[in-house]
Amino acid sequence: MKKILGISGIVIVLMIVIGVFVFFKPDGKADLFTFDRETAFLKKDYNEENYPIVREINVNKVRYEKLIVLIQAELEEGKLSYEVMDPSGQVRISDSFSEGDYEKLEEFEPKRGVWKVIIQVDEHDQGRIRVAFFDDAQKDELHYREPEDKSNMQDRPEDK
Repeated sequence: MKKILGISGIVIVLMIVIGVFVFFKPDGKADLFTFDRETAFLKKDYNEENYPIVREINVNKVRYEKLIVLIQAELEEGKLSYEVMDPSGQVRISDSFSEGDYEKLEEFEPKRGVWKVIIQVDEHDQGRIRVAFFDDAQKDELHYREPEDKSNMQDRPEDK
């Protein structure tokens, strides 16, 4: 009887270990960190009680070298401003932009804790904004436009 209980205990422990490995680390992606939200705002739906928009991102994994913050927006009307604050309350990004497409990508040392993105919207603004936080292991998977390095470009005839 004791042998059966001992073997059963070993089998259960092995099943738990295998289950943890299978469900939490099938391809190493369990260690990846991702937060990605898009928010739309319309002038006709503006209600002062709903603004500013605050996104809280709990960065609970810091096993990577860089935390990537991506802000993308399509602003049809108005002027938008936002801030990104790290868990210590330090403003890491502060920017504003007017109508049109906007994109900003920044890399930071990862800090465990709650990061905040505060987006200032008023009754004149209409558009949408995407806030995304990724770890550097996923940088190649991001859908963003790399800024062109124009320092080595020669003038083209049409530019003159």
